[in-house]
Amino acid sequence: MARLLSESELLTAPAWELQELLVSGETTSVEIVTSFLDQMERHNLNGHQLRAILFTAPRDVALARAKQLDDERAHNHLRGPLHGLPIIVKDVYATHADLGMPTTAGSFALLGSRPKRNAVLICRDYTFPGLVVIGKTSLTSPGGSSTWSAVGVSAGFAPLGLGTERDGSLVTPGNRAALFGLTIMVGAASRTRIIGISSTFHSPGAVGRTVRDVALVTDVLLDPDAPNRSPHGLSAFLVNNWKGIRVGFVDTSRWQLPDSLFHSDDEYKQQMKSTFEDAATKIREAGGTVVSPIDLPHASSLKLEDEAAMPIVMRHEFRVLLDDYLQDYLEDSKVRSLKELELPDECPGQDLLINSLEDATPVDKVERARAALKRIAKTGIDRALDEHNIQAIIAPTDSPFSSLASSSGYPIATVPLGRRNTNGRPFGVSILARTNEEGTLIRIMSAWEAMFPKREIPTLFKL
Repeated sequence: MARLLSESELLTAPAWELQELLVSGETTSVEIVTSFLDQMERHNLNGHQLRAILFTAPRDVALARAKQLDDERAHNHLRGPLHGLPIIVKDVYATHADLGMPTTAGSFALLGSRPKRNAVLICRDYTFPGLVVIGKTSLTSPGGSSTWSAVGVSAGFAPLGLGTERDGSLVTPGNRAALFGLTIMVGAASRTRIIGISSTFHSPGAVGRTVRDVALVTDVLLDPDAPNRSPHGLSAFLVNNWKGIRVGFVDTSRWQLPDSLFHSDDEYKQQMKSTFEDAATKIREAGGTVVSPIDLPHASSLKLEDEAAMPIVMRHEFRVLLDDYLQDYLEDSKVRSLKELELPDECPGQDLLINSLEDATPVDKVERARAALKRIAKTGIDRALDEHNIQAIIAPTDSPFSSLASSSGYPIATVPLGRRNTNGRPFGVSILARTNEEGTLIRIMSAWEAMFPKREIPTLFKL
């Protein structure tokens, strides 16, 4: 007889294990979706009041979709290895009214707007390969605008979360929630009908409780004709050992976030340093190759003529991308341009909007800034990989390391490492590989997962 999920399963069970329950007939998609919707009801606006979910799918819509997928399963029609499972997505992915949730990018100005169609990634194979979108996540950013996709997965609102990355937007929240996450290289996944801030830096990604989960979702996100794709998907890269893996570790003293972004005392810095170095030692002892320290261009060097290059590009691209979305992809909207979003001068927090609206940077300077970022980041990364004959570079996620990934367009992942002694907050490391090497990242992530202890239940939910 089908059953609801236990609280422990809601908080810890990976998607692939839930799929095994479905295959065995122990439960159904209707029961699984009901269980996660109930958890949202308990702790999103009530209970712990996490407020991770901006919009929840209407129960009748979500359960009708789940029932349809159960019926398909009964007739041996499976859309893929994620068939019948729920997912939450960041509220920048356009969702048609049929799904029962608006698309606002966290802005009151877009309440009531109606996308003409789902984002391409949501459309693919009819609303993902058999997934049920049960919630749209918030965008407030204490460490990344995909924060609430990670919080939702960690809190048991769904086993899988979809976000986007511009510069740490996905890997930083994954790091904080002790999750595994992977952002696809820029351009390897469709961004059509996704509200973005920059075409140069913006890319989709996923978070999950295990590397296998992340691999399965990333398979859906990657363009079907993306290079280096295995016919068996990214799951073909899953391993449980370090044999043949060669990585470089950075010097943690050079790769730390500034105090303006992240308060860190000497005790935590020492804990991170020793834990990071211990990880390198364990990898060597497990048969992997570690080169340390790796010399890389620092994020502070990503400049054009002594001016930070990333803001030059973003100010120019944000207005173009948002205006295109508002004008081309919506059936109905109160606003049709970035200019119409601007509030009176006395309203705070509009720097991004105003800077983009008032931007008069010549196009040739924007192009030179974009080229400078690619040149500095890609050249530095490629040189380090080639000189040391390594496959990837590893750094603390609590660092500006993600700026190198954004500037180069390379894929980046995050994996859990430990918890801060003083308050139990999780921290992890980021792994950077070169173009079209998502499979390499999955291989290294899975070796990491096999060597280190399983992630713990989130502190808020411990009894």
